[in-house]
Amino acid sequence: MKASFNILPAASEASTLHLLVESGDHGISLLWFTKSPFAVKGLSVFTHVGSNPALETGQVLDNLHDYIHDLLSVTILYDVKESLLVPAAFHHESATSDMLVLFHGKQLSDTVIQQEALRKSAIYNHYRINKKLDLLFRERFPSARFFHSSSLQAEFGKPGNPVLHAIFFQDAVKLILFSDDRLQIIQTFSYQSPADVLYHLVNVCEQYKIKTDLVKLQLSGMINEGSALYKEIYPYFLKIGFDCLPADTPVADGINELPGHLFSHLTTLATCVS
Repeated sequence: MKASFNILPAASEASTLHLLVESGDHGISLLWFTKSPFAVKGLSVFTHVGSNPALETGQVLDNLHDYIHDLLSVTILYDVKESLLVPAAFHHESATSDMLVLFHGKQLSDTVIQQEALRKSAIYNHYRINKKLDLLFRERFPSARFFHSSSLQAEFGKPGNPVLHAIFFQDAVKLILFSDDRLQIIQTFSYQSPADVLYHLVNVCEQYKIKTDLVKLQLSGMINEGSALYKEIYPYFLKIGFDCLPADTPVADGINELPGHLFSHLTTLATCVS
């Protein structure tokens, strides 16, 4: 794996910290934090460079051995594309596999199906993950809680919609649209060029009859204001901005030198599971 950031807490602090791990098609991110008060103590972000995510992830965890044991709590979040939100009225455990095949194609032999109920809505999230990767996390963190990131993000809507969240990863963007005070779509799209991203943004707005000059476009993750990606989408959205951390969030030395939007989606998830 390739390290984008690797700013670690003091190993001696482990017993006082909580750990959030997000594992996805893009790679793995780890956020160490305290709950009361909430503070960011460490941040590591790695992107996949090979075709064996379980092997690469295991190597990262081996290298971080001194920082991922004796923690107060561990939460594992999967953020994979093959996810489907299903209203409770249409949730039937026996049909989960067929629905995922219908929307995401045939299930591979090395994947496993998971499902969970959203905590605040009558909705279920069905998703497929790499079987070896899931086994790795469950063996390394036997006391961890497991969720799909979308199961939490689907309930982040607030008054003042419409808001379109765009979370950028390596070669992928996750779009989460809230309008009329409810979730409209949460989906991850692969892209090869800035024009691809613009297409997905505009297409989502058109599908849900949201004008690009009225929607608030909130950017986070691997994007910056000087990039070709930002310059491509900027002219089409009047209300565009970068996500940020709450002003009163303490952040450890080194991490506080980074733009907050690079990891704000992780801190939002961390406060949700706290």
